[in-house]
Amino acid sequence: MLLKPYRTRSIDWNPSPVVALATSADDSKVAAVREDGSLEIWLVYPGSVGWHHQLTIHGDSTCRVSSLVWCCVGSKGLSSGRLFSSSIDGSISEWDLFDLKQKIVLESLGISIWQMAVAPINKLPDLEEPRSQHFGNGYLNDKYEYNDSDDEESCENEDVSDSEQVHQKLVMEDRHVALACDDGAVRIYTISDSDKLIYHKSLPRVSGRALSVTWSHDSNRIYSGSSDGLIRCRNADLGQEIFRSTVSLGGLGSGPELCIWSLLSLRCGTVVSADSTGSVQFWDGDNGALLQAHSNHKGDVNALVASPSQNRVFSSGSDGQVILYKLSSEMLQSGNDKSSFEMMKKWVYVGYVRAHTHDVRALTMAVPISSEVSLSDEGKDLQHEKGKKVKRIRCRGKKPLDFSYGKWAHFGVPMLVSAGDDAKIFAYSAKEFTRFSPHDVCPAPQRVPVQLVTNTRFNKTSFLLVQASYWLDVLCVRVPDVGSGP
Repeated sequence: MLLKPYRTRSIDWNPSPVVALATSADDSKVAAVREDGSLEIWLVYPGSVGWHHQLTIHGDSTCRVSSLVWCCVGSKGLSSGRLFSSSIDGSISEWDLFDLKQKIVLESLGISIWQMAVAPINKLPDLEEPRSQHFGNGYLNDKYEYNDSDDEESCENEDVSDSEQVHQKLVMEDRHVALACDDGAVRIYTISDSDKLIYHKSLPRVSGRALSVTWSHDSNRIYSGSSDGLIRCRNADLGQEIFRSTVSLGGLGSGPELCIWSLLSLRCGTVVSADSTGSVQFWDGDNGALLQAHSNHKGDVNALVASPSQNRVFSSGSDGQVILYKLSSEMLQSGNDKSSFEMMKKWVYVGYVRAHTHDVRALTMAVPISSEVSLSDEGKDLQHEKGKKVKRIRCRGKKPLDFSYGKWAHFGVPMLVSAGDDAKIFAYSAKEFTRFSPHDVCPAPQRVPVQLVTNTRFNKTSFLLVQASYWLDVLCVRVPDVGSGP
C-alpha cells in the first residue's frame, strides 16, 4: 500500500539566530543562546552521530541576551559549573540546568550590558596527562568556501600541546565578573555561592559606550573597549588608568563611531582587539603599543577566541568569515652585524573559512569527550558507511581539502565552534583549520517538536500536536480516503 504524504502550512519553522556561545568549565559542553531567548546545551562528541543536543531552556523572549559566561564558582561539585548571561535590558540571569529555568541574579541596572568577563584563575594546577585520542564518525559536506594562501599550520617545536592546556581549571570560592555597560562604565561584581551577584566596585566612566571587556591573565588588569575607538587598561584593584590606546582606522571605517566589539588577553601579555572597521589588531598588554594590524574582514569583526596553547587566534565577522592568525617565528639580522641574528615573533594571517551564510556572532573552543569505543552499533555502522564516502576536492593552485570529520575530531583534542545569524553551529579543527571542512553540528536547527495522535476518542479523528515556546497547537488532520493502493 502506497502512503500519501500529508502537507500542512500551519506550522512555522523559523530558526532563531545564535547570539552567544560559551564552553563549560570541563570543556565538554557548549551553551548556545538564541535571539528568541532560548538556551541550548550541546555535548561535544567527535562522531557525527555523537553531538548530542542535551536540553533546551525557553527563556524570556523579550530579553535579548548579549553575552554568556560559564564558571565553576559555587557549583557544588558540578563539573560543568554555573552558567550566566547578560542582557541588553541590564539584567543578569543564571540558567538552572537541572530545573530548566532562567532566574534573575542581578536586577536590571537600567542600562544595557554589552559584555561580561569572568576573572581568570591565578593559580593553575599541574598539567594533566593528555587523554588518548580516538577517531569519530566522518561527516561529508562540500558547500564551504576556503582560502589557505598562507597555511603555516605545521606543528612547531615551541608549540604547547593543546590537549595539555585545555584542562587547567580550578574551582575558587569567589570570582569577580566585569560588566561592560552602555553608560561607559565597567562594573565589577562578585560571584559567590549565593543566588545573587554582590556589587564590588565601578571603574570610571568614559565618553563612549563600553562594549567589550577582558582581564589580564593574572587578574591584575582590566582592558575595556568602547565606541570612541579607545582601549583602556586599568588596575583592577585601584581602578587607575595605566594606558589608553587608539584603534586606528585600518579597515572600512566610515561611520561616526569606531566600536571595539571584542577584546582578548593572552598569557604572553598580548591583547587582541576586534572592531567595526574590519580590523584585528595585536597590542602590547604592558604599554599599549601596537604590534600588528590585520584588515582581512570586509565588515565588523564580532568575536575573538584563542586556542588553548594560545599560539592561534580566530576571528569572525559580519562577512561570514572565520579567520585564523598564527604566531610565527623568523630570524632577522641584528643591526649591521651580518653574523648576528635575533628571533622575532609576529602574528601572521593564515587563511579563512566561510561556512556561514550570514554574520558569525560567536566563537568558542570545546573538547570532544567521547571516543569510538563508546559508540553504539548503529553509530559504528553509520561511521563505516560515511567513511566510504570520504573524498578530496582539488582546486586550482590550492591544496586538496579533506571533508572527513572523523580525521580531525579526536577524543580530547580541542575544536573551534562558531555560530551566527544563519542559526547554524559549526565545528572546526583548531589545529588544521584550513585543511578540513567544518562539521555542521545541527543541520536542522530548532526543529519544531511534533507528534501525531491517531484514532482519538473524538470520532477516531487524528490530531497533530505542535509544541511552541509557551503554548501547544492542536491541529486536526483530515486525510481524504483514497482507497487502497496496488
